[in-house]
Amino acid sequence: MEDKENKDIREIENNAVETSKTANKGLKPKKLLVCFAVGAVIALALLLAKGVFDTQDAKDIVRIVCDAFFAAGAILLVAGALVWTFDNGITDGLTYSARTMLNLRKKDYETNERESYSAYRERKHKNRGTVKEFLISGGAYFLVSVALLLVYNNL
Repeated sequence: MEDKENKDIREIENNAVETSKTANKGLKPKKLLVCFAVGAVIALALLLAKGVFDTQDAKDIVRIVCDAFFAAGAILLVAGALVWTFDNGITDGLTYSARTMLNLRKKDYETNERESYSAYRERKHKNRGTVKEFLISGGAYFLVSVALLLVYNNL
């Protein structure tokens, strides 16, 4: 009886350690820099497309820069929301059923061992996405666009 209690306690401790490892995934500076770089590329592309370097009026320049930063921030925030949605398993049932339906067409479907839904969910959620980095970089671009909007309204 005591061995079973010790085994249960060890199992609980192991689960707690695994949970703390996955819960304490902090910000990764490299991924954060990549997200900021993607936002900068989006903003620069919009600046070039709107012709910010050809404009002479200060109010038009601030408006174009504000629009570019807002678009970059919005795209990064939406990307972060999508990653969060997929990480939380909202689409797991749809993707599992679609994958299973597509596998029905394979000739060796009956002979192959199929993955259960719980195993599929566990495998999918082992490596989570970079939600925090998307949200922080998108929020930063969004805040810059709000500051530029305030400058634009005061010009």
